Amino acid sequence: MKRHACSAEAPPGSKTKEHVIPQWLIAFTGDPKRTWNLGVRYAEKDEAKRERRFAANQFHFPACDVCNNAYSELEGRAKGYITRLATADPLTATQWNDLLDWFDKVRVGLWLGMRLFSQVLLLPPAKFHIDQRIGRKDRFLLVYRINPDHKGLIMHGAGDLPFLMWPSWIALTINDLIFVNVSTEYLLASRMGFPFPRKLEDLEGVTRAGDFDAFFRVKTPLVRFAFYQAPLAIYQTILVTPETIEEDEEDRYETLRQNAYVRELLMPGSNTRSVVHSSDGLSATAHKPDDLIRERELAKGEYKDGIHYIRRFFEYRGHMLKNYIASGRGEYSKTLVRSLIKFNNWAIDSLDDSWEREVL
Repeated sequence: MKRHACSAEAPPGSKTKEHVIPQWLIAFTGDPKRTWNLGVRYAEKDEAKRERRFAANQFHFPACDVCNNAYSELEGRAKGYITRLATADPLTATQWNDLLDWFDKVRVGLWLGMRLFSQVLLLPPAKFHIDQRIGRKDRFLLVYRINPDHKGLIMHGAGDLPFLMWPSWIALTINDLIFVNVSTEYLLASRMGFPFPRKLEDLEGVTRAGDFDAFFRVKTPLVRFAFYQAPLAIYQTILVTPETIEEDEEDRYETLRQNAYVRELLMPGSNTRSVVHSSDGLSATAHKPDDLIRERELAKGEYKDGIHYIRRFFEYRGHMLKNYIASGRGEYSKTLVRSLIKFNNWAIDSLDDSWEREVL
């Protein structure tokens, strides 16, 4: 994908309105003018006015004109992918790679936009824009089916404090499908046999990695957390850019990434992206670009109500935050991360399953 001029140092210049949740998806999931409740107005003291409510088709933010136009083709392709998944039509591995890019775009776009709504919180400045985050870090996507009569679009965890501080996770309910999307550095690398650091340190928001190793073989499960079985579970690891690696480790990392195992598992034409993998939890399959990845038929007892999938998503978010503290990373931010864990626990306790029983 062609990169654009926007960066953390050079934010968007000429601006247009960006519908982070695209108009086609809003129309696909209900009345474009329906009202959304998008979190709270943190500065509003009147409880009756604290809910942040929008007409769905008015949910947009300022965006770089060039970047907005550049992603229009990706949006068109994503519309086709979501439409096909809704009817259980399979996608190729190449198309899943493309859809993962779209989820990166939506997730980071929501993060940037919701931060504009939350300036009263005095959040640290964003260090990247959408273009610096698409296809740059390991990522996975789990797809679940729920009540077939459900129609609507719900953004779970978007706009709350853990998301505003750490835009690595989101869950979207799109009609009768739930998409759990997670992306962060080295999330899958070790389990997929790619180079990974045994030492990670966060210094004022910049991750530095060292003491690299690689197993050069797949270990399952690819994510060590007890997610519910998903009819579709898609994974991709990404070789990182050198600026995140300690200088005396660059040669070691380059040697590992030139290993035949790694080179053979890169997507054709890419020096950083692994081929797309699917997994049932017990085994993993590396797919050629044109391979069709079909939805698995689960045993009857393996299908759950949507509330269970969403609760497990939030539990995983808490799991990642706890692991961050246990790893010794970011000593300066331990107090902040502990507060995010408390907020995440509150989000779990506040879950309400009424949404999945309604036709919205």
